[in-house]
Amino acid sequence: MAFFATREQKRRNETRRAETRFTTYGVVEIHDEKGVPLATGTSRDISKTGALIKLEKPQALPDVVSLWFVSEKFERMAKIRWRKDDSIGVEFDDEIQLPSRLVSKRDRRAVVAAHFAPTQAR
Repeated sequence: MAFFATREQKRRNETRRAETRFTTYGVVEIHDEKGVPLATGTSRDISKTGALIKLEKPQALPDVVSLWFVSEKFERMAKIRWRKDDSIGVEFDDEIQLPSRLVSKRDRRAVVAAHFAPTQAR
């Protein structure tokens, strides 16, 4: 049994997915159902029904979370469907209309830097 997927295996996996996934690089804040902040991560891909989120550091999260997509300014409740090291796969409670502007790889550094920049006192 091979540890790495062949091109043919990857193609088969892609055809099994019901929705098209779009590569994204946006900051995601993860909260529990009561709104308590739990973690921050980066969305790696998104579809109408779910997303792949890379966490800043591996940690325990509840099965149901609230996700705030910072750059797109929208929030969704989601169920964590799988967990692997520093990544999670989530399924949204309801299908979403994809944002008109998905954050491109080129914009990733600016979005992440702006989100994590220290706030200045006024």
